Amino acid sequence: MSLGYLALGWGVPVLIILLLTHICRNAERTIDSTLGPKTEIYAGFLGIMIHEMSHWLLAKMFHHRIVDVKLLVMPWDVNLNEEHPCLGYVNTAYSDHSFYQMIGTAFIGTAPIYGCTAVIYLIYRLFTPNLLKLMTNTVESLISNPLSFSWNDFLYNFVGILKFDSRTLLLVTFAFYLIINITLTGFDLSDADLKSSYTAGIWILIFMSAIILPMVYFQMTDFLNYYLIGFVIWIVAIFSLSILTALLVDFGCHILHFFIN
Repeated sequence: MSLGYLALGWGVPVLIILLLTHICRNAERTIDSTLGPKTEIYAGFLGIMIHEMSHWLLAKMFHHRIVDVKLLVMPWDVNLNEEHPCLGYVNTAYSDHSFYQMIGTAFIGTAPIYGCTAVIYLIYRLFTPNLLKLMTNTVESLISNPLSFSWNDFLYNFVGILKFDSRTLLLVTFAFYLIINITLTGFDLSDADLKSSYTAGIWILIFMSAIILPMVYFQMTDFLNYYLIGFVIWIVAIFSLSILTALLVDFGCHILHFFIN
């Protein structure tokens, strides 16, 4: 039972982070092989900048010292001889004697997942509230009762939303451009990001174990069932919007690759 709670509270967020990274890396590789290695900068410069700004903001919150920042490497400055060319960076330093700063590396390394999700949610909310409502209702339906979900109803409601006037169509087109630009590059955590999060992530697991195991031993499972499971459902609901968006962008990249190549 204790392992189940740990799998929910620690494993689910980690799985979401790795899944988003995998999907967006796949999309980037596809667009690079289709239109060239610098295309992701032109098509995803907003995502790169939000990615790096998220690192910077979380580094500030956890009191890391900012050594050097470059939000975007211009296409003509990219070193294509590198296996994974650097498109932007935030270099930080922290004290090994500060547990707060050390734990912060887990959140700083994965910060683009939170930052890009927040910005995409805001864009949906500002420009396409009806589509946001449909997508959130779809996620809630899949979480609460996946067997009752109907793709026919989803497509019917989606087509109904697409009946825009010219002004709304312009806003929706602009919103989709922003979302694609952010999703294409924003969620892709580098190997350095993941590596910097690894040790702190293990410490978070140990910390959670120190809380959950005694609670299970003293039969405080009602508390865990209400708060921990509720938290996990909230996390899944929030990030499912990003996962669904990332899957659509990845699918679009593969369609483009199919028609061009």
